[in-house]
Amino acid sequence: MQRTKAETILFAVFLTSVFFLSIIQIEDTDIWTHLSFGKWIWEHGAHPTVEPFLDTGVTGIYLNWLFGILYYLAYLGSGIPGVILLMALSVTGTFMILLADSLKPYKNTVISVIILIFAVFFMRHRFVVRPDTFLMLFLSFSIFSLNAYVSDGRKYIYALPFTHMFWANSHTSIILMVIPFMSFLAGGFLQQRLDKKGLHFLYTPSYAQMKTIGLFFILSFLASLVSPYFISQYTIAFQLVQSDWWTQEIGELLKPTWANNKQAYIIAAVTLSSFVLQWFAAYRSGKNEQNKYASLVHLMLLAPFMYLSFTAVRFTFFLGFIGLPVLSRNLSGLFVNVEWMQAFLKKKSVAIIVGVVILAVSVLALKEIEPFREPRKHFGLGISYQYFPEDALAYMDKKGITGKIYNLFQWGGYITWRDFPVRKPLIDGRGFLDEKLMETITSAHNYPDLLDELEAEHGFESVLINYVDDGAGTLDYDTDRIMRHPDWALVYWDDFAMVYLKREGKYADIIKDDEYKFVIPSNLVSAAASRLTNKEYRDQFVKELQRNISTTQSSLAYFFLGYVYSEAGNYREAIDAYSRVRPHPMHDRTPSAYFGIAYAYGQMGDVEASLNYYLKSLKLIENPTLFYKVGLSYLSKGDKNNAVHYFEKALSGNWKLLPVYPMLISLYQEMRMEPEAENLAKQYEEAKDVGKAASYFQAGLTAYSNREYDVAIREFNKVIGVNPFHPDTYSNLGYIYFDMGDMDRAYQYQRKSIDIDPNNANAHYGIALVYKELGDRDGAKLHWNEYLRLQPTGYFSRKAKREIESLQ
Repeated sequence: MQRTKAETILFAVFLTSVFFLSIIQIEDTDIWTHLSFGKWIWEHGAHPTVEPFLDTGVTGIYLNWLFGILYYLAYLGSGIPGVILLMALSVTGTFMILLADSLKPYKNTVISVIILIFAVFFMRHRFVVRPDTFLMLFLSFSIFSLNAYVSDGRKYIYALPFTHMFWANSHTSIILMVIPFMSFLAGGFLQQRLDKKGLHFLYTPSYAQMKTIGLFFILSFLASLVSPYFISQYTIAFQLVQSDWWTQEIGELLKPTWANNKQAYIIAAVTLSSFVLQWFAAYRSGKNEQNKYASLVHLMLLAPFMYLSFTAVRFTFFLGFIGLPVLSRNLSGLFVNVEWMQAFLKKKSVAIIVGVVILAVSVLALKEIEPFREPRKHFGLGISYQYFPEDALAYMDKKGITGKIYNLFQWGGYITWRDFPVRKPLIDGRGFLDEKLMETITSAHNYPDLLDELEAEHGFESVLINYVDDGAGTLDYDTDRIMRHPDWALVYWDDFAMVYLKREGKYADIIKDDEYKFVIPSNLVSAAASRLTNKEYRDQFVKELQRNISTTQSSLAYFFLGYVYSEAGNYREAIDAYSRVRPHPMHDRTPSAYFGIAYAYGQMGDVEASLNYYLKSLKLIENPTLFYKVGLSYLSKGDKNNAVHYFEKALSGNWKLLPVYPMLISLYQEMRMEPEAENLAKQYEEAKDVGKAASYFQAGLTAYSNREYDVAIREFNKVIGVNPFHPDTYSNLGYIYFDMGDMDRAYQYQRKSIDIDPNNANAHYGIALVYKELGDRDGAKLHWNEYLRLQPTGYFSRKAKREIESLQ
């Protein structure tokens, strides 16, 4: 059936939209490692036999070598725009193949385009300069070739051995090549058997075709071995998925849940349902050539990819380019005998409307307008530097800071591409380091002894890191949440990165000139409130902030400055500083800046402006404190109803927010809501006790973190005085006594915690330590296994596994 002119135009509109939606500024960090290897291979005319960039145990094997070379050549030819355009062409080629494949056998352009434009938006987060784009292209061509051979006898299948050889040298996902072949062979055999029983399915290969498919499977496998690394590309990917650290700490390797990936679940459910509906429709319509059942081959093809999609967030895109074309085909089959639907879909006006809608949503996506905006995806042919530590590295260039760097692992590839061999990162984003070493490197900035060990072994004198949040908020302001080692000085910071230098080293002069001695940007500025009352301290604090602003224009610096001015009662200056805070894609402090402006206006007596900024903050982020402040503003205006509404929302979000209670109780009484006032008064007394306990508990944690054991014990005992059934308090006391070497008390407190709450994972871990110290291996294993049952992921779960292995 020939396509109409309107359908041809729709086809072109769709592919044009895909192309432009794929032109995305570089924001993914992996590309730099691929470009670095491509450059190395191109310049040396050989594959590396030893690691060329790092000295932390990474193998020199680079299985994606062909991908790296092709993208490096694109860079040589046209720079970064060439790299981005090559990626866009790869993605567009993939969707051209998917569209051609989804049109068979019903040739329903409108349905295919509608389903596939949804696939584009579903998959767009994976439109990155990674070998994944070659995976999409080669896998979609493999499936298309097999479909075309079975349905029309087309000879694209002859290109598969070459395609798979190219694939095997470009990406370690080549093992997925097996799935289409196996689905056509196993599904084809099953459909042949069912065909003899009068059940006719789409895409049923003849026995002769199955022999040919089997032959080309063998040829493809043999061709994929034509690689410098032979069989390794089939096995090395499993090393990554077997690493607990990677699968638990890397966001894209976490399992998708309904909360964070509703679309994936909906696509899976709708696609599977489409098989049932199409089978039912075909059964109702009778037996003829037009009413074949949806293919079991495609169901078998879909099943493993659907399973893979729910093993990690990274793989949900398989639902887009494997599942949605199948859905398109099934829906077309569902409507094949519905005459009015066929007539409707063939209307020229329908194709035009669909084309216009696609253009409209594509433009909205390119302009980053909700709900079509994809985070981190910015149209353009350049680099989104807000995702890379470019300004920090420029500072290091200016100051002559070279050599090895202790760095955030995501930034290693960028440092290598930009600066190697002048600078050499300690680690990059490749996943083949020893898991224990990976754990050590990524946490050493928080543990001075570990950092000393790494420095002694690798000889770095600079640290480049971001504002990671590892739960160290209980420390006082003088303790840097990010770099706890006192021998390292902070000399540079902006909204994204920080540079530390080793004291007493070759950069002593830079430290003398540039060290920040008062401002600690990784800490909460509010923690310094008591110190800021000292004018001399405050002046030095402001001086450092102004120095930072003069060189970085940091929004964080403006935010800190606004806070300092506000604390000093300089509200106009505070408003001016807060107003200069700009959103940052990684650390957006705009809501907090609006909060600060609202507070300043409130202190100046401008209730209307204060309320306006509290509401602006509330639009960006909701929290109980904001609800409370909005309620206070409405109360100041005399609007009691709105005040009650927001006070109630504050308590529903945090029933321990003590300042709300007197206000709301008083309002209830004024509004003659006596039952509500009485109930709230009772809750207030309970909240005060809990608040006291929480205050003592926090003080205990702070003292424990600072190894002030006597103070910590005293504060935790105060918690028990208020709440004698608080399991975490007993467990923390157990850890303190363990650190002090008092195993009897350590055991007693951990045992008490478990008696109160048998599911307290930390207590099981603590008592396991005690059993190990006492030589009771069975007791230690028992409780570490219980810890793993209760807390199967995270740093301490991995540590528990290693402890159990050491006891075997």
